[in-house]
Amino acid sequence: AGGGVYNLAGDPVLLNCRFIANASYRGSGMYNTGGNPTLTNCAFVGNLAGESGGGFYNQRGTPSLTNCMFTGNVSQSPVSLGGGGGMYTSGDPGPTLTNCTFSGNSAIISGGGLHVRGIATLANCILWGNIDAGGMDESAQVGPFEFRIVNYSCIQGLTEALGGTGNIGNDPLFIDADGLDGIVGTADDNLRLIAASPNIDAGDNTAVPTGVTTDLDGNPRFNDDADTPDTGNPDGVNPIVDMGAYEFQGADAPIPTVSEWGIIVMILLTLTAGTLIVTTKDSGAGDRLFDR
Repeated sequence: AGGGVYNLAGDPVLLNCRFIANASYRGSGMYNTGGNPTLTNCAFVGNLAGESGGGFYNQRGTPSLTNCMFTGNVSQSPVSLGGGGGMYTSGDPGPTLTNCTFSGNSAIISGGGLHVRGIATLANCILWGNIDAGGMDESAQVGPFEFRIVNYSCIQGLTEALGGTGNIGNDPLFIDADGLDGIVGTADDNLRLIAASPNIDAGDNTAVPTGVTTDLDGNPRFNDDADTPDTGNPDGVNPIVDMGAYEFQGADAPIPTVSEWGIIVMILLTLTAGTLIVTTKDSGAGDRLFDR
């Protein structure tokens, strides 16, 4: 377990980290059991779990994740008790997720985005475009129906069964969820919001942890968008936080391009997608072919 990080009853603080293309049985990006890690401005991209928690696996711990993004993570668990392409959590207490975005994650059975078998608290989050055996309904975004506290979040297929306050079921209108290559879970995916997004100025300021003043890009977290008709705050005083890992910075703000690490990751993912045939010379044995 824990292809990227394995945490046993510890309380680490992780800032500005990227967990990319890791593989393990559980918690391929990060595995946590009995610990209380704090993750801020982290991304889980293209991680693969043979069982549960493609991006993150939590068991009887209280991780806190803020401004984190999960995309292209996969759970291959063949049973309903497993799952969680983006994240799997079990036990009480559970994780607190604030201003996190889950999109394009998948599970063979259940919980393409977030699989909860215990307690999880979400605020100002976006779960959209995640898929499991049931399709892309509400339970594929955050399921199954156990003890989840979800407020001021955008959930695909939202129903009254989820409960909570301030939740919406409207398309978040990402800039480009699968990027220029048309493949979800690669470094060019752009889960930032366009100007017409219903997630702008739609979150809960009180849910943002003290001291968090920027988003996943490092831009100001509380940025009022006076161009949004339903903002209710046109004067820019006490701006309302957006939902998701990225705060909308205005229609004229430059769109970040794929960074150097992103280019490297896309190359690595391309290489590992197929089989690399290596030819070696063995004296007296002729040529040999083997797979890596």
